[in-house]
Amino acid sequence: MRTDRHQTVRDSALEWQCLSGEAWFWEMASPEAVENAAYALAGQMASVGEQLALAYSAAVEVALWQLEPTVEAEPVVREMSIRAMAEAQSLFVIGAGHAFANVALRALTVRADLKARLAASFQPKAADAFAPFSQKRDDWISLNPHACKKLAAVAAASKSTDIAELIAAVVGYGRSSEWRALVERRGEDFHRWRPQTHGLPGISQRSPWTYVPATATAPGERILHMGQLPYEDAEGLAEEVAKVATDGMFSLADGMVRFTNALEAAMRALRNSG
Repeated sequence: MRTDRHQTVRDSALEWQCLSGEAWFWEMASPEAVENAAYALAGQMASVGEQLALAYSAAVEVALWQLEPTVEAEPVVREMSIRAMAEAQSLFVIGAGHAFANVALRALTVRADLKARLAASFQPKAADAFAPFSQKRDDWISLNPHACKKLAAVAAASKSTDIAELIAAVVGYGRSSEWRALVERRGEDFHRWRPQTHGLPGISQRSPWTYVPATATAPGERILHMGQLPYEDAEGLAEEVAKVATDGMFSLADGMVRFTNALEAAMRALRNSG
């Protein structure tokens, strides 16, 4: 885990967590009309940094279990452990990804007219949408194609290339193949039939019945195979989950770097316009 991409994850996680110390300065520089918006933005970004750090911590555990020559464990134990930690890593990355979408939203609320556009787009009937410290569920969006489209439209309405570039960092991640793979993996693990770990006597996701068609001399038959059928549905799945989690983590860190690089210019545009 000493690659440049891993270093980017570590650096981004640390840098964003440390933004909690900048919140007061960001707030002092912001217009009175959007009180607390910049303060909340810094807090949201710091929170994402911690989530990315947690994802990285889980990735370390995955890597330790992947060191097969130094791990004295039954293959099924190693397989289940890799998969368990990779799934934990995925959950932290997914949580950070959704939080990243709310970073984009909070950034746009620093400008009063863009906050009004956000409210009209996401919550047209709400009296006070996206208040800085709101705990209302509707004030927190998910990273999905619909939210990406709305965020990009509001950013475009700003007529600022700097603001558009800032939001594009988040929208780009939300539209990436890495994010889609994470969401699809979670959908199966959480809502559908999650395959058991390879090496266990699991149940294959196919029918145990065999059908023998009828012939001119014999009727058709329906045969139920008794006993455990070969279970190979999850072969290689632990490594696949680990790759999905790590690719998603790398892509998220790249998006965070892009957001950071665009932030200073975008904040000037957000504070001085509208």
